[in-house]
Amino acid sequence: MEPPIIPLQSKYFDQAREISQKVIGEENQWKTYLSAIALFAFVEGLQEIVPDIKIDIDNASIFQPQHKSLTDTVCNIQLSNLKLCLITIDNLSDDWITVPESIINSPKLAGHLYVLLQIMEAEGQLIIHGFMHRDDILKYQESVNTTSTNRHNNSVKVPFSRFDPEINNLLIYSRLLEPDAITLPTENVVTPVVIAKIHKASHAITQSLVNLGQWWNDVFEEGWESLGEILTLQIPDPVYLRSNHSPEYPIQKGKLFDFGSLLNNKKFALVVKMKPEENEEKGVIVQIRPKTENEYYLPQDLKLKITLNHNTNQAESEEAIATESDCFIQLGFCESPGKKFKVEAIYQDAVFTEEFVL
Repeated sequence: MEPPIIPLQSKYFDQAREISQKVIGEENQWKTYLSAIALFAFVEGLQEIVPDIKIDIDNASIFQPQHKSLTDTVCNIQLSNLKLCLITIDNLSDDWITVPESIINSPKLAGHLYVLLQIMEAEGQLIIHGFMHRDDILKYQESVNTTSTNRHNNSVKVPFSRFDPEINNLLIYSRLLEPDAITLPTENVVTPVVIAKIHKASHAITQSLVNLGQWWNDVFEEGWESLGEILTLQIPDPVYLRSNHSPEYPIQKGKLFDFGSLLNNKKFALVVKMKPEENEEKGVIVQIRPKTENEYYLPQDLKLKITLNHNTNQAESEEAIATESDCFIQLGFCESPGKKFKVEAIYQDAVFTEEFVL
């Protein structure tokens, strides 16, 4: 069966170029450019096949700044009552298609159906290779959950053969399939898949207070190690932390944690640095860093949150959120001995928490 082929019009390239210029990084711009072309061609192609088809792209992720990292996909496309995600490739080099887990598990991005498109820019063509149900992806993901070769960089690799090549089936579903027939994650109700991942997240329950006052006497709680022992990726501190006007932090310890299968059991380090300040106060820097050089950047939207006086009505919180180009995130403050504070590392529905006393 030959897949449907849609000719590319020059206006698609102009629109796509304008969208891609808002993305940082040459490679990301190129991928966004191809995804935008695919979106416009796919929509007009369907409308030519079925003129009265209802398709809405106003809320598509490619137009939303908060989803700029989704360079190979376009989500939040409304086809009748169903949500679509488009997966764009520029060549079909093997029998596996990479699907980011974020567009499968995120309530804001997940779709009922996932459509595989290939851009043939030189030939001026868009090929519609097929589509999959979200439930089918989840079933396949679960079946290979322990097989590392099918998981890479927060994605699941799905066999090309799993995609339904019959475009008429997609059109039939758009008219007859009820949205409730395919489950989607919700903001208020955590799906069983996400619950399982949260249960696997290490140290998700708040531990006893970490006494930083004892660290000055070389007394450290279990799990807190020197950075050289737990980090194979050594990232230099920002210049302002290493300047002659700011003494180095003599106390630097880290503790490894992960978010379970939500991020493929990838390890991160919660780093705490301290130095003495005036009036017996202590300067504190808290960081989240990747553990290995294979994972130089943090996952986008990973959040570091510090709350002072967290058990009182004078609680004060500050947050730092990782972008797609952050190799670490950090927060700092200066407080007196005896001050209590809570540190949270948050990714989607999983939370790693530590409580401290200075």
